[in-house]
Amino acid sequence: MKLIDLLYGALLVSLLASGAVLAKESDYSTPHCLNVLKGEREFVLPDKTRVDCLTDEVAWEYDFGPKWYEAITQAMWYSMWTARRAGVVLILDKGEDRFVLRTRRLIDHFQLPVTQVLVIYKEGP
Repeated sequence: MKLIDLLYGALLVSLLASGAVLAKESDYSTPHCLNVLKGEREFVLPDKTRVDCLTDEVAWEYDFGPKWYEAITQAMWYSMWTARRAGVVLILDKGEDRFVLRTRRLIDHFQLPVTQVLVIYKEGP
């Protein structure tokens, strides 16, 4: 792992501990992918789309809560190209759990091939 990635992860942890709210998807997805999932960030597919986080078993799409339905589709697209399972990580404010429920309900109702749904809360631990 690169030193810059470790420093970035440490910065995120300190910002979250201080109660700061970050603004971009990558502010959350980069340290989570590298430090928690131990994956590869921004893996480029042959069609030039980018998997947010690629691990040995799962192609992960990160998105903010209100874009939950886009996250499902993108995760399945990445799964198709990589022959890995599809996973979604939703970045939420407190009180936005409805987006997780909607995501899981749609996946279950249509038996979509999304095997994991994780949550990152903006406020931190």
